[in-house]
Amino acid sequence: MQRVRGFTLVEIAVVLVIISLIAAVVFAGLRTATTSAKYRTTNQALQNADAALVNFVTLARRLPCPANGGLPPGDVNFGKEMTPCTATTDQTNGVVPWATLGLPQADVTDGFGNLITFRVSAGLVVAESMNFTACDSIGLRTTLAGTPSGCLCPDPAGGTTVPDQCTNYNSALLGKGIAVTGTTMSDPAANPSTGAAYVLISQGANQGPAFSPQGALSPGLGTIGSNEGPNAANVALQASYFDVAIDTSDTASHFDDILLHPSVSNVASRAGLGARTHLPAP
Repeated sequence: MQRVRGFTLVEIAVVLVIISLIAAVVFAGLRTATTSAKYRTTNQALQNADAALVNFVTLARRLPCPANGGLPPGDVNFGKEMTPCTATTDQTNGVVPWATLGLPQADVTDGFGNLITFRVSAGLVVAESMNFTACDSIGLRTTLAGTPSGCLCPDPAGGTTVPDQCTNYNSALLGKGIAVTGTTMSDPAANPSTGAAYVLISQGANQGPAFSPQGALSPGLGTIGSNEGPNAANVALQASYFDVAIDTSDTASHFDDILLHPSVSNVASRAGLGARTHLPAP
């Protein structure tokens, strides 16, 4: 007769350890894949908003105000820009105004389920403030004219020499825009200026403070990093924002916000409203 031999406790224990290790590896891989997908969705939402804002500038020659992220669905102003927004407190609770931009709300919702926060340079929501076509790339006028964009060029647009009376483009841009510090910077005081026309912010994996698509404010998950305060969805327009590499550790100094902040000149150029160019005299 053959003797039936079962598994020993040691063998069972070894098998369980191996299964646990495999499960841990699979779970870690799934978690990494899920997180990567959320970041891809977030980056796409930022790009969607950026492209729509440039298109708005092309048509309106100004930037829109933010929408109020605290409004519930069904409110008459849900997703629409709130005006005026020239005072810093006017932009509190500001998110991308998807309805004004003609976007579905899903296009401006990040991969973590929250609306993209939006802050805009207050001087660039005024009519014609993003129209720099009356500036000249090598104009000689350095004193800004009394126009919304600061540009003035009385000479015929088809001139072939540098007109003495045209506003220099860099002079018009100087001091305009929002400051962003950190690794990726925007500096309105630089010459030429790199000030941001607007700042688009996803509050990232810790989700806070951020507005949900239903108008609820999430306080966040875990620790809100010390440098994330200016980027919060429920604070007024700040003098400066912060942007560094993502750090997802749950510490007081971690940073997982995701920002996009194109310069004023970049937005104007993409909208077809950058400075005109004169050819040198033959």
